[in-house]
Amino acid sequence: MFAVPLEDYISFVKIEFQNNYDFIVMEEIIDDVKQNTGDKIFWTYPIVNKLQEYDYSLVVRWAVECVQLFTPEYEPYNLAKIDKFLQQIVEELNKSNLTSDECRKIYQEVWYSPWREDAQTAVTHLWWSIANFKDGEESEAARGAGIAVEVILPDTKNHLLLDRYLEIALRIYKKYQPQNPTCD
Repeated sequence: MFAVPLEDYISFVKIEFQNNYDFIVMEEIIDDVKQNTGDKIFWTYPIVNKLQEYDYSLVVRWAVECVQLFTPEYEPYNLAKIDKFLQQIVEELNKSNLTSDECRKIYQEVWYSPWREDAQTAVTHLWWSIANFKDGEESEAARGAGIAVEVILPDTKNHLLLDRYLEIALRIYKKYQPQNPTCD
């Protein structure tokens, strides 16, 4: 159990990550995560922070691609349901038609469904993330998308899956980088 309240610990972790990763390029962040993930909670935070620095949608796109990678290999029986929700998420990123309340309704539909497992839990975090973003809570929104990725990597020692998630993050970052000359 924690000796300090969980909220205080989370704040400390955020501050430590922020201080350590402010001026580091994405490649260095990826290398550090590979070497030091262990059983850390919020291991996605430095990656989320770097992607969000340029655009919130990059964080969600990373999480969506990770869920797309995870589902056929680990929960193939839920693939059709997950694909439907992921398509809705991408459409919402592109068009922004829904209100935050409508996003929360979808979140609750998936969260309380009897078929919810890791991929579905990740989808709920993505809808929660989008709802928070629409409400102006950008840091909470990005954190929610990061948690979605953590949910689908229940064992951080699974380096095969971790490396694939990190490759996706780096690819997304590099794809965006030429469009933004202020990147590292």
